[in-house]
Amino acid sequence: MVVTMQCPPSVYEVAFAGVPGGVAVAREWAVAVSRLTGDRADVLSLLVSELATNAVRHSRSGDEYGAYTVTVAVRTDAVLVVVADTGPRPEKPTAPLPCLISPFAEAEGGYGLSLVVAIADAWTISSSPGRTQVGFELRKGEGNLEDTLAA
Repeated sequence: MVVTMQCPPSVYEVAFAGVPGGVAVAREWAVAVSRLTGDRADVLSLLVSELATNAVRHSRSGDEYGAYTVTVAVRTDAVLVVVADTGPRPEKPTAPLPCLISPFAEAEGGYGLSLVVAIADAWTISSSPGRTQVGFELRKGEGNLEDTLAA
């Protein structure tokens, strides 16, 4: 008889300054604590970068003295990541959710959440006054980034 047990995840959380230069630090930290390698690490890096950039550009986390948090939970079968910011700026109303996850528009940017939806094995978003959280799951294993992006 084979018994498979799911160990509790190792959870890591860090607050990062809401400045553009902090995005690279958040991305590198998330990859390091995830212990992913190869294409799965590249996918994690891309998605964390997109979500951290969104936090800096589109929320109060990007204001002076602002910050956002990145939480990484490492399980035996997957890595879960949540990027939480301090909610939208009052002068910049948030687009309705269907607009956020619609297919790529003809624009030079704005692909962050669409990439998460397209690439992650699972994802979630929640928003309340003063806080927006976007999370995703990447299952461990062999994954080819080029095949994932082409799908």
